Amino acid sequence: MNMKHVKILSIFLTLLSVNAYCQNSDKSKPTSYTIAYGSNESGHSGTYLTDSEAKSKIKITNRGGGYLAWSTDGKRLAIKKEEIMKTTKLLILTCAISLNTVFAQEKIENDANHPILEGPYLGQKPPGLTPEVFAPGILSTKHRDGGISFTPDMKEFYFSRKDLKTGKWWLVVFRSENNRWRESVVGPRVGRPTLAPDGKVMHLGNKYMERTETGWSAVKSLGPLFNREDWGIMRLSASTKGTYVFDDYKSNDVLRISTLKDGKREEPRLLSKEINTGKWTAHPFIAPDESYIIWDSENDGGYGEVDLYISFRQQDGSWGTAINMGDKINTSEGEAGGYVSPDGKYFFFNRGGIFWVDAKIIETLRPK
Repeated sequence: MNMKHVKILSIFLTLLSVNAYCQNSDKSKPTSYTIAYGSNESGHSGTYLTDSEAKSKIKITNRGGGYLAWSTDGKRLAIKKEEIMKTTKLLILTCAISLNTVFAQEKIENDANHPILEGPYLGQKPPGLTPEVFAPGILSTKHRDGGISFTPDMKEFYFSRKDLKTGKWWLVVFRSENNRWRESVVGPRVGRPTLAPDGKVMHLGNKYMERTETGWSAVKSLGPLFNREDWGIMRLSASTKGTYVFDDYKSNDVLRISTLKDGKREEPRLLSKEINTGKWTAHPFIAPDESYIIWDSENDGGYGEVDLYISFRQQDGSWGTAINMGDKINTSEGEAGGYVSPDGKYFFFNRGGIFWVDAKIIETLRPK
């Protein structure tokens, strides 16, 4: 028996073991496993499933590594590997777990229906000081896309996607491999994704995932300082120093800040009245160097129901008066979810779809 046959037999035995587990799991109380990840737990490589609270997990294969991606209907799990056989193969693991039927497939992605995207920023021509739609015909077409975040090397682009047919939210990623961007589904969205400046942590509201050698870790809680029943964190943004700025839709829609002191996380506190103004405030973004905070709010005298605002850090460390970002950014349509790319070159935001503009526009708003 050569190595090729050994690998095929290994796959077959894996199928049998997963099927046996599935039959047993159907007899017990169902658990909704919505997060897939690869790990070397206890020194043993494997692919695991866990629920959104990370309270329960199962191991579905003895092989880790590769990229994991859920299909948009939540019924298939793709594992991209190239080491098993020279030709493309499909490995299907059928398992009824809660309401999801999970399939694992091994194939090299080649979808002729998607346009070829090459070069920086999904191959898009950069805008000037007038906002333009980002990636027209690619994003915000059949679904609602928003809440974007790039990795520091600008080679991974994460965003939230709402399937308008099912109403479900998903975490989606475009990855640049050999200068070509490819799209895949990471899994169900747990919170609005925002990457820390070093790219090692993905914040998801009051939860987070850590970058590992094989992808992303299981979803973890930020702990009792943030995971509170009376708080509703939609978006949490982090600075290079580890400062957190986040919103709270359960407590009068306010923004809070939490800093690190001597390496210890401090109790979150309300941001000043210069920022917490208007009917509500939400979806903050703090600059990596903490020189400004951008958020959206409903205020009297705005351009639309929802406008984007900015506050600059003062020399004494306080936050300046909230400044409406002006009629080039804000319109009657409503704008939200401001974000600046890690290279500092472009400002992204939502206006029905995803828009972008030269980040130099921020400096035009700074008080002289």
